[in-house]
Amino acid sequence: MKKIAIIGSGTAASLTAAGYYHEFKNDCEIEIYHDPKVNIEPVGQATVLTVPRIFFDSFGWTWYDNPVKATIKTGASYENWGKKNHNFFHGFSMDSVGMHFIPSLLSDFLLNCGLFKVTEKYITNPEEEIDADWIYDCRGRSEIDYTEYQTLTNPLNAVVLGRSEEVDPTLIYTRCVATPDGWTFVIPNHDSTSYGYLYNSTVTSTELAEFNLRAMFGVSPTKTLNFKNYRAKSVWSGEKTILNGNRYGFIEPLEASSMGMYLYIMRATAHRTMFNFSPHLVDQKVSEEMTGIEKFLLWHYQFGSKYDSPFWEYAKSLPFEMDSDFKWNVDYAKSHDLKYLNENPEHYSQWNSYNIRNWLDNVVP
Repeated sequence: MKKIAIIGSGTAASLTAAGYYHEFKNDCEIEIYHDPKVNIEPVGQATVLTVPRIFFDSFGWTWYDNPVKATIKTGASYENWGKKNHNFFHGFSMDSVGMHFIPSLLSDFLLNCGLFKVTEKYITNPEEEIDADWIYDCRGRSEIDYTEYQTLTNPLNAVVLGRSEEVDPTLIYTRCVATPDGWTFVIPNHDSTSYGYLYNSTVTSTELAEFNLRAMFGVSPTKTLNFKNYRAKSVWSGEKTILNGNRYGFIEPLEASSMGMYLYIMRATAHRTMFNFSPHLVDQKVSEEMTGIEKFLLWHYQFGSKYDSPFWEYAKSLPFEMDSDFKWNVDYAKSHDLKYLNENPEHYSQWNSYNIRNWLDNVVP
């Protein structure tokens, strides 16, 4: 029986715990180290398709009865992107859905469900303070040494968050709205709507971003955050510690890629923790996955938006080159119709050829 320790109680920690419980609950003991002084961001988040399945299989959640008050995500609408079709829908198949949720509610469930041992403790040195076979460090960006990290290329580095008390019952998808300064996510929660006006602080001032959030969406700012786009040089830290969540890396939230990355790290490293796979091979796979996300997101900016603004000129100027796998998937998507691609999908990182074809049809000239 393996002893798995998880430091943190945010989204990455919660998905790591849920993933291990889902796949290895009879083979491991899971302990969560929780610092109650750490506040979890109350902004709604959107998931990839695998997350609702994990919660249903592991905890018996349904859309009628779930403790995170999840709302259905049937896909994402893209508004104002590219020069061809300014409004199109990137939908999931009708038998598959993602979800939107409030991270603090997920954290509360994991800490209080009784399925995991929970220890309230502030951890400074994981391998000295924790008795476990493997440790997942999900403590976020605080106190990390950026000399041990690599910068990822992305045009965004700041966000103005906002919240509306209004609920639109017809909004059963994530909105991704291109703006003159970047783009804005609009996420339906059970009792509100979350907004994130993403921009680049070297191109757009915080004051202008806050003004434009109010002007375009009628929402007052609640918080402004600056961020880096980065990844660790290795997913391994010390002899038995694994980095996940923002402790491993961060890149802007388009396409809900962070959720998929948290689960990818959990599953990839489990090949080492549970089956003794090569740590070098696992680290290589995790690194390649993050590189794939970086490239795929950059691709979204190559064709601009309906705005000919300084931000979009900057975004289009960033260095971008498809790797051979990406190029093969693009050529494959070009060569077949949507029905064939849906029935015979190939994949680049988290995305299948159906997703790529949708972007080709609606955005790429």
